[in-house]
Amino acid sequence: MDADHGGEHSAYLSDVGAQAHNTALMIRDVNVHYHGSVNIGHTGNANFGHNSGMISQAVEKPPQAAGSWKFVGDKELNQLLDPIPDASYTRNRKTSPPDSDCFPGTREKAVQDITDWADSPALFNSNTPHVYWMHGFVSCGKSAISQALSRKYAEKGRLPASFFFSRDSGDRSRMSKFAVTLASQMIAAIPSTRLFVKAAVKAEPALVTREISLPTQLERLVYKPFQAVVRRGLIFKTLLKGPFLIVIDGLDECEDKEEVKEFIEHLLDFFKRYPSTPLRFFITSRVEQHIRESLNTDGVLLDDLVTRGSNDDILTFLRTSFSVQAKRDPVIAAYIQSHGQWPTRKDMKRLVHHIGGSFIFASTAFKYIIGPSDDGLTPMTRLPLTLAMDPGLDGLYAYTLTRSQHLPHFSDVISTIALSFEPLPITGIAELLGIETFEVLHVLVNLQAIVHIHIPGTNNLPITLCHTSLRDFLTTENRSGCFFVPPSYHLHLLHRCSILIDKRQSGTAATLYSIGRLQSHLEQCTCLPSWQQGSVSRFPPTLNDLYRKILENAQHLPHFLDIISTIALLFEPLPVAGIAELLGITTIEVAQVLGNLRAILHIPESADLPVTLRDPSLHEFFTTPSSARRFFAPPSHHLHIIYRCVALKDERRSGRGTSAALYSNTFFERHIEQLTCLPSIAQAKLPRFPHTIDTLYAQILTRSQDLPHFHPIISAIVFLFEPLPISGIAELLGIGIAEVIHVLDNLQAIVHLSRTNDVDFPVTLCHASLRDFLATQSRSGNFFVPPSFHLYLSYRCWILRDQRRSGTAAASYSIGYSSQHLEQFTSLDPRDQGPVLHFPQTLDILYAHILAISQHLPHFSDIISTIVLCRRPLPIAGIAELLGIDASCASQVLIDLQVIIPLVHQGGGDTLMAVCSKPLHDFLTNEVRSAPFFVSPTYHLKLAYSWFALYLERQPDRLGEGSRPDHVSLYQWKDHSKWFLQEVPEQDALAELGRLTNPVPPEVVRSHHIFSPALLFLWIFDRDIPRPRRALEILAKCSESLALALEYDPKPDRWLHVTFDNVCQGHLSIDTLKMRVHHHEVMALQRYVQRAEAMIRAKVNPHFFEFRRSVLTLKLGPAQCPDTRFPHRLDPSLNVVPKELAFELPHQWTPLEVYRLVEWVSTRIQIEVNLACPNSACDFDLRIAQGDLWDTITIGSVPQQTTA
Repeated sequence: MDADHGGEHSAYLSDVGAQAHNTALMIRDVNVHYHGSVNIGHTGNANFGHNSGMISQAVEKPPQAAGSWKFVGDKELNQLLDPIPDASYTRNRKTSPPDSDCFPGTREKAVQDITDWADSPALFNSNTPHVYWMHGFVSCGKSAISQALSRKYAEKGRLPASFFFSRDSGDRSRMSKFAVTLASQMIAAIPSTRLFVKAAVKAEPALVTREISLPTQLERLVYKPFQAVVRRGLIFKTLLKGPFLIVIDGLDECEDKEEVKEFIEHLLDFFKRYPSTPLRFFITSRVEQHIRESLNTDGVLLDDLVTRGSNDDILTFLRTSFSVQAKRDPVIAAYIQSHGQWPTRKDMKRLVHHIGGSFIFASTAFKYIIGPSDDGLTPMTRLPLTLAMDPGLDGLYAYTLTRSQHLPHFSDVISTIALSFEPLPITGIAELLGIETFEVLHVLVNLQAIVHIHIPGTNNLPITLCHTSLRDFLTTENRSGCFFVPPSYHLHLLHRCSILIDKRQSGTAATLYSIGRLQSHLEQCTCLPSWQQGSVSRFPPTLNDLYRKILENAQHLPHFLDIISTIALLFEPLPVAGIAELLGITTIEVAQVLGNLRAILHIPESADLPVTLRDPSLHEFFTTPSSARRFFAPPSHHLHIIYRCVALKDERRSGRGTSAALYSNTFFERHIEQLTCLPSIAQAKLPRFPHTIDTLYAQILTRSQDLPHFHPIISAIVFLFEPLPISGIAELLGIGIAEVIHVLDNLQAIVHLSRTNDVDFPVTLCHASLRDFLATQSRSGNFFVPPSFHLYLSYRCWILRDQRRSGTAAASYSIGYSSQHLEQFTSLDPRDQGPVLHFPQTLDILYAHILAISQHLPHFSDIISTIVLCRRPLPIAGIAELLGIDASCASQVLIDLQVIIPLVHQGGGDTLMAVCSKPLHDFLTNEVRSAPFFVSPTYHLKLAYSWFALYLERQPDRLGEGSRPDHVSLYQWKDHSKWFLQEVPEQDALAELGRLTNPVPPEVVRSHHIFSPALLFLWIFDRDIPRPRRALEILAKCSESLALALEYDPKPDRWLHVTFDNVCQGHLSIDTLKMRVHHHEVMALQRYVQRAEAMIRAKVNPHFFEFRRSVLTLKLGPAQCPDTRFPHRLDPSLNVVPKELAFELPHQWTPLEVYRLVEWVSTRIQIEVNLACPNSACDFDLRIAQGDLWDTITIGSVPQQTTA
């Protein structure tokens, strides 16, 4: 095979023969002639025999994602990722701590052990953990080892990324950019991963933001792209040397503890899922609880650096360092020439022991011993001083700081370095503190052992601490003592930042720091309790003092208070133009005020972005009078915002979509809510219009008050139980849609209407406070909406229902709420019920008007009387059954009366119940008010009889057989009987009862005359009913009615034993009933009793004639037997006349037992009254005593017999 390629062309051989990694590609006896290069695609093992020139292996292109993808270069992709530039081992350690590295000849064993682990093959070696955790106390050398490892593996080409966390170093102390920084470094270290990272970002752009979780970011931006290049063999040659290593240093310095745990847990899970991935993670940290819980597990190699002896390494470091310094420092060289070795072997041993294994301590101590200073001490003098210090860094820190403690601005300089969120140069510190550069330098010169400074001529390089432990020392009071930097110093730094921002000096390090970090200092200040805020002798003593100081810069400007009060009370921030539009002032005036408040406000460069408070504490400051003082934003300012919102609504700016117009539509009601929920004392009148919310409402309503139907429309909107559209309001009120629109068009500021003029859009009030205003006469005045308007709404609902309209909003509303409007009206105090300006003026007129519509229908009077006098709701079918009419007749009457007699479903079922309200009952039972619709109480008698008839129809023929008696009917007839006897005068009641003895149709005679004795019996013996004066006449009618029933019915034994079911139980009177008995009354009673007894003997089975458990007892005088018993009747011809007779009966009364009682009373009276004398009369006392099972009735005569 020959190929000839001239010029600068290259030959490309791709995937010849095989693609698998373990497949050998043999090309022998091939003559390839070329002047350029031969590019061989991905192969496993290739043997090309003899060749000349250059053969290169091409990089295989990963498959592109579906769809078009615009080319993104390395620079553009890096901009998308936006990584942290100083997080890797290549950072400038002087400006981006930690400044650590292994001193030559030290930590070699530790580094070698880690190297052996990292170089162990990952494929088919699942026993080697993928994660190595080295932990130890502060300053024991962890970061130095991380730095050395990173450099070593970068030189090998097997370091995808490294990340050095550092506390209080911005993004390097957070997890927010951790994943994108690793991805960016990996692209630079392994270029073949770029296309895979790019494809992942294209598929999901949010990967480069914080909207995606950290585990997802790491998997798709780091782990998966790395796996992709491994699978495709793109880093095959490098992998032959061993796995890749990612170094994570100082994980404990990260502030996001929960995300640290997520990172570790996901990392371990990833390696469980893909154990053959040729990637290792080396992690260092202190032993923090959240890290130890996650890493102290299987799959992690643990290494305690403290257990690794470091004294030999420290000795090596000190010997080498002192030896080098001796050659540089003539003072040390002269001392050695005169005194021999320095430090001596003994001093060196003591110094190593004193350092205690801390490399930071060793480095700091060395710098202190040999460093320049103005104290006049030589290194030989400082060495014993160092040995005399307390062991550990705290003693060294304190001793070093003492050297500058006496200098001006010492405390400010040290506090600034300790609390700043990013390192500043000497010039930046000086500018931030408002002092000279030389004054800062004067303090720091003696502190070079613990701070990194660069002199001379490098005042623009950042000043950093030698180690984060110095910051811990300075901010821990029990460690640093007089050098303690209190957190309240953030207040002073915040103040200084605000001053620099106001000066607008661009480009300087201090100004840039102030702009970028003012918010961070503010957040620290707001976390301070009040008792800590005054612990610094600098201005300001408290955060509130600082706020007031900043606000003083702009208080002289026009509209200042309006602008800050509006910003403080807004529910959603507005841009500068939005604030200006809302307040009705110019944008320049707003910008002029806000330009002086940048220290407390976020003012974005874009005019479309909102202005916000820098911290929520500012809102609390502005709304607390004691804090803000003259800058207090009173809650009554909500009223001015409401007024301005109304103005914007009136100008119809909502259609333009401006930020202020949109705000007005969205938050108008919430401002009203804030205002109306304030106590009245806090709603003080504003010094400008509108003075109160009522004033504003009245001013808006005035625009439409002269228009036709204004009051009915407003009243309807206020009192509707459910909002109606414009068309519904018009139909309900019987007016035109255009008239409603005309009224509401001027009220859009306080009434919600459709933005598209949709007449079917529900109309609602802007806020409940408007309803309160309109419904309170003392507040609304001429606009007062009287609650009596409910009567008119009820009338209008009835009209719509009467017109049988359906499908419209008003018709549906009328069906659902007509009765509720009537209930609202009737619940009003009588003084508030009218008269109403519209027809009907009173409730009685409405009742009469509605009743008149159905008055002509059959059974109207009976149906209405039944509903009114039955004090329990009845179903339509029940009314029909009670009255003996067809249910359709009842429905026809009630269908047009639902406004005043609503039909409701019983218990959620389908049965409709007719409900009579108390106002309607009062109206219909008052003859003066209701006139032709008056329901007389005498109708109770008809209802009582009807219920009694139903009761009898549902009774079994014999006691103890059949179904249970109908108790509902029983109690209903009893109730109506009582109401009849209670409400109807005795004379009228007797007249009504007299009609019961008149001839009646044969089919009802039985029930008719069984009802009569029961009712009469009830009248005499029930304690809840007034006692009749003509009791004997009533007993006579009772006997007459019973005799008639017996005469009409051929088989009376079917009902003589039908029980009244405890009709009088619990109601029998124990009082004495006095009766005045005349001769003619006795004769009439005797005649009816004899008629009844004749029928009983003729028609009743003798078996039933015997009393069941009934006993007639004659109590005689002392000479007679008191227990003489008579089985049937008392013979009036008895010679012995007892003074008192007792009659005992069980509680279950039957018609037969009622007859026996009447017979007994008749017999007893015949004994006392002289029947031979037509004009004779006698007085009797009738008493009843109740027992557990028996009622005992006694009758006795008054000693004096009188003659009429």
